[in-house]
Amino acid sequence: MKKRIAIFLTIILVPLSIIGQYQIEDSNDLKAFEQIPKETVFLHHNDQLLVAGEYLYYKMYCLNILNLAPSAVSKIGYVELVGANKKVVFRHKIQFINGVGQGDFFIPATISTGSYKLIGYTKWMGNSERDHYFISDVFIVNPFQELLTDVTENINSSKMVDTSSIKTKIPNDEIVSIKIELQKNIYQKRSPVLVKIITENDISEGNYSVSVRKMYGLIRATRTSATTFASDIVRKPKSPTLKIKDTILLPELRGELFSGQVVSIKEGNPIPGEKVALSISGKPAVLRLTNTNKNGIFFFSIDEPTRNNNAILQNLGSDETEIILHKNLQVDYGALEFENLNLTDAINPIILERSMYNQIENAYFEQKKDSLLATDKSLPVYQNLAENYVLDDYNRFPSIKETVVEIMPDVLLRKIKKEYRFQVRTNDTFLMDKDENPLVLVDGVLVQNMDKLINYDVKKIERIGIGRSEYYIGTDKYQGIVDISTKENDFWNASTLQGATEYEIPAPLSKKVYYFQNYGQTEPSNTDYSRIPDFRNQLLWKPDFELNEDESLLTFFTSDNTGTYEIVVEGFTNSGMPISAITSFEVE
Repeated sequence: MKKRIAIFLTIILVPLSIIGQYQIEDSNDLKAFEQIPKETVFLHHNDQLLVAGEYLYYKMYCLNILNLAPSAVSKIGYVELVGANKKVVFRHKIQFINGVGQGDFFIPATISTGSYKLIGYTKWMGNSERDHYFISDVFIVNPFQELLTDVTENINSSKMVDTSSIKTKIPNDEIVSIKIELQKNIYQKRSPVLVKIITENDISEGNYSVSVRKMYGLIRATRTSATTFASDIVRKPKSPTLKIKDTILLPELRGELFSGQVVSIKEGNPIPGEKVALSISGKPAVLRLTNTNKNGIFFFSIDEPTRNNNAILQNLGSDETEIILHKNLQVDYGALEFENLNLTDAINPIILERSMYNQIENAYFEQKKDSLLATDKSLPVYQNLAENYVLDDYNRFPSIKETVVEIMPDVLLRKIKKEYRFQVRTNDTFLMDKDENPLVLVDGVLVQNMDKLINYDVKKIERIGIGRSEYYIGTDKYQGIVDISTKENDFWNASTLQGATEYEIPAPLSKKVYYFQNYGQTEPSNTDYSRIPDFRNQLLWKPDFELNEDESLLTFFTSDNTGTYEIVVEGFTNSGMPISAITSFEVE
C-alpha cells in the first residue's frame, strides 16, 4: 500500500500551486487520488476539566477511515485548542510513527476560564467534511482570574461508575473484551498499585495509552472513548466525490509539506526554473534544494524528527527576485458551538485545593520533570566527514583564507571570476576542476556568497570539516563538502546571505518520556522523595503502553492527594479493533 501511494504522489506533486493544494487535471489524476485511503484521527486526552497550572496530555491516533487500522498516509497531524471566541490557544504539529503521536500543553495562568474545543486532524482530512475531525469539549478553570461571565449552577455529579469490564460491538461486527483488575479498591498514600489488564482476544499488536487521574466530578462532560468513536465513524457522512478541476489538499506522506513562490521584485511576475534552497541550522541540520515550476512555485517536504524552528530560504538564481512562503492551512471554526461551563459555588474549595496542589507540584518541577527521547543528531547530507579541524587545536591565523592554506591540505579558497570559491580535492582526483564547487555550509546553512565568509571573524569559528566525496542533493552534484561551525551560531543572519529570507516554521513536538514517581526500593535517582511533597492528581500518563497476548501488568504509585481515581485504557489494534476500559479506586 505504501508503495502504491508513493507512485501516485510522484505523479501529482510536480504541479503544486499553493501550499498543500493541487488541482485535479484529468482522469489519471482523479483515479490516483481516489485510490489514496481516507483517514480520521482519535485523541485520547487525560481530562476534560483542567485548572491553570496543570497539563493537558494527549495521544493522537491516525486511522484508515474504512477499517480503523493505522493509516499509512499522513506523517504529520495537527492538534488545536480553540476557545469560545474562535481563537486558537495552541496549534501543535505531531509527527506520526506507525500512525500514532503524542503531545502535551501546560495550562498557563494567562488563559481564561471557559469552554474550549480540542481538535485533531490531518491535512489530507481537509478534503472531507469537517465533522470527520476529532472534536472534544475541554473546560478550563483559572482561579487567578476573575470570571468575565455569569456562572450558572449545575447538579454536582457523584462518584464515577465502575465499568472495568467492557464488551463493545464495533463496525466490523467483532466483539472485543478487555478487563482491568486491581488487587483491592482502597490504597494508602504513596503506595504501589498493581494493575492487571486481561484480554479475551489476541489483540496485543496495536497502539494503546493509559491515564490514571483523580476525578473531581465537577462537570457533566461525555468522554469520547475509542469504542464510542469507532461506532460514530459508521454514522458520519462519507467524503464528497472528487471531480476533475477540483482543488484538494495533498497528504503529507513523507513529512511536513509546504511551498512558496519566487516572483520578480519589479513586476511581481512568477519566475520559473529558479533554484531554491531551504536551510535549517542545528542538529540535525536540514538542507533541501528544488526548482520552481512554470508558475514559479517550489515545494519542500521535511521529515527530520527534530529540528529548529527558524528556516532560511534562498533563491540561488537572480538577485532581482523575492521568495513568498505560502500560508498554512487555516481551519474555519465559525460553526463551532460551545457548551456553557456550569459550576456551583460549592466547587470553590475544591478548585482552591486543586490550584494549591498544582503550585506545590510546579515548585518541585526540577525533581519531577519529563525527559525528551534521544534522536539521531547526524546531518542528513552525510554521516561523517573525512576530516575535522578544531581551530583551537592549531595556531590561530588572522583570516579564514590563511587558516585554510596553513592547516588544510588539498583545500583552496581563491578568487575565480571576481568571486571567492572553495575547492576541495576529492578522493579519486589529482587536479581540482575550477568549475566544480563543493557544498559550503555554515552552521548547517548553505552559503553561496563567500565574500561574507571571507570577512567573518575567524576567531568565532570553532570547527571546519572537510568531505572529499561527491555529494548529491536532489539532482545537484557537489565536489566535496566544507562544513563550518561557529562558536555562537551567529553567522547565519538572513541579512548576510544573498537572496535569503528567514521564516519561522514550527517543528513537530518532540516525543517525551513522562515522569514516573517511584517509591520502590530502587529509586531512579539519589533524590530523597520522602522529603518532597507529592500532591499529584495525574498518577500516570503512559502514551505508549503495550498489551501482551493474555495479561499485561502495570504499576504506579499513589500520592498524598486522597480521593477517587480512575484508570482509563484506550487504543486500537493493528487490525482496527477499538480498545476501551475504565475502572476506579480510592486513595485515603
